[in-house]
Amino acid sequence: MTLVLISSKLALLSGFTFCRVLCGTGAVLLNVLLTKMLIDWFSGREVIAAMAILVNSWPFGIALGLITQGWIAENYSWSVVQYIAAGMSLVGLLLMVALYRKPPTKAVNSKAGAKPRGLPAWEFSLASVAGLIWCLYNVSLIIVISFAPNVLHLNGMAITEAAILVSVGTWIGIATLPIGGYIAQRYQASNSLMIASFLATTCAILWIPDAALPLIPFIVFGVLAWASAGPIMALPAEVLHVDSRGPSMGIFFS
Repeated sequence: MTLVLISSKLALLSGFTFCRVLCGTGAVLLNVLLTKMLIDWFSGREVIAAMAILVNSWPFGIALGLITQGWIAENYSWSVVQYIAAGMSLVGLLLMVALYRKPPTKAVNSKAGAKPRGLPAWEFSLASVAGLIWCLYNVSLIIVISFAPNVLHLNGMAITEAAILVSVGTWIGIATLPIGGYIAQRYQASNSLMIASFLATTCAILWIPDAALPLIPFIVFGVLAWASAGPIMALPAEVLHVDSRGPSMGIFFS
């Protein structure tokens, strides 16, 4: 009996691991392909604002998950949450297949008959630096979104209420993320906006555990933290050669 239980648990764990690896692989490929497609469409034009709109799907998904997935899991099951997420992904894929068109210029393609171009060391380095910025930025946001509800719960707030409060910062980010992209594009102030956003966000994060009114630092977080996402995502477009956008974006996301 013990061997049967151990075997069944190992099989279940193996199944979960396989599904998570498959899901993660698809997510990585999707991120690389979407950003390359967007750069092909908007390089030399409104690429920062376009990237900000693309990245806006992230805070929207997080905020939607915070206010719905806990309730769905409690009233139905965690598997229903997975089915809904997978179903929405499938709808997105079908819409992409039905609506996407190639960029209206041949500038995104290699010259006919040209040999594949290797990735120069300087492009590799610049894509890596931009990717490191994106990595650290993501980690800081994920830490807040993941652990802030528990911090607020330890301070006496109900966990459901804490999750809704944390989602406020992401709902606000849905508005401020494209605005940040527009400002950076309009005034060519990407670096200044990113530095100001990073410093202000750090102060807001440090403020959260001791805030008498936790809503206030989350509002500050929502207004300022997401504003730099578009400019960060657009960094590779400033240095990548047309023929190396695919592999360079792969390095960026790695």
